Amino acid sequence: MKGISTIIATILLVVITIGLVGTAYLFVGGLLTGSISKVITIVDAKAHKVIVRNEGTETISSTDLRISVNGQEVEIINSQEIEAKDTATLRFIPYEPEIRSAKINVLGPSNTLSYTTDIKPRAPTARSGTAGLWHLDENAEDSSGNGNTGTLNNFDWTPISGWSSDCMVGSCLIFDRTDDFVQIADSDELDMNFEITIGAWVKVRGNFGNWRTISDKSDSDDSEYWFGYGNNNRPCLMLNWTNGDSRKYFYGDTVITDSEWHHIFGVYNGTDVRVYLDGQLDKSPPVAETREINHGDGTFQIGHTVVFGANRFNGTIDEIIILNKALTHEEILDMMYG
Repeated sequence: MKGISTIIATILLVVITIGLVGTAYLFVGGLLTGSISKVITIVDAKAHKVIVRNEGTETISSTDLRISVNGQEVEIINSQEIEAKDTATLRFIPYEPEIRSAKINVLGPSNTLSYTTDIKPRAPTARSGTAGLWHLDENAEDSSGNGNTGTLNNFDWTPISGWSSDCMVGSCLIFDRTDDFVQIADSDELDMNFEITIGAWVKVRGNFGNWRTISDKSDSDDSEYWFGYGNNNRPCLMLNWTNGDSRKYFYGDTVITDSEWHHIFGVYNGTDVRVYLDGQLDKSPPVAETREINHGDGTFQIGHTVVFGANRFNGTIDEIIILNKALTHEEILDMMYG
């Protein structure tokens, strides 16, 4: 009987199974064998994306995952299926521009992971379609390769007019709204057609309720495009059409009356305009029909406009870029944080 009992106990040990996340596990000789069907590991993480790997044996949908940054759940903006043993990049809206580090948690079907990463923005790099790129690192050189280097005008080189170290990346320029600005000569690259992307990091210092120019291309008689804050304190992209239509102003939804850093982008893709604020789509007003942006001989200004009675900027501008193509949401996030 003792021998029979031992045999029965051994058989029971072999056939005991445990269900975990839909997968059966088999105890053999006291060891748990088999593999978890759905398990996620983190390969890398940034301020706006996390690269994960499916280490299991079944496909995982990104809708089955939850991502939180510093305890705040964020929305995954590129849903996808992650095959077994594959990696995937899951993108989400950045947490806050002023935050410099983040603890990113990924809650999967069978495990939770944590990852701490620095999220300081990076300097954008020139890519296909870049017409001008000014890092404003103690000069107004154009890093696009097109030679659109600017001239610094009327800066007093004081704490409120000149170079600043209170920046998002490297150095930057602070404007006093009196008479300082950067001017870039007219060039073919800065003439837009049916698409445009323009953006910068900006930090306003008061002057709320007034027009404030981040950048503009115009002369004393006409304008091509203008980008900044409207007198309603909302981000705004103005486009002037070639067919004689009056200027059209496309505003974001968010009213900004603080003196914090914000990342603002305006995009026109030929059919609609998209205004982005801090990595999020703030508004997408439609355009009645495809329009071409007006071409002129005006100069490109930073912090100032010619045609609209100055409307100078009061505050700090960093990392300004313009492209003759419409970037996607994901491309803008990559430009912000890499």
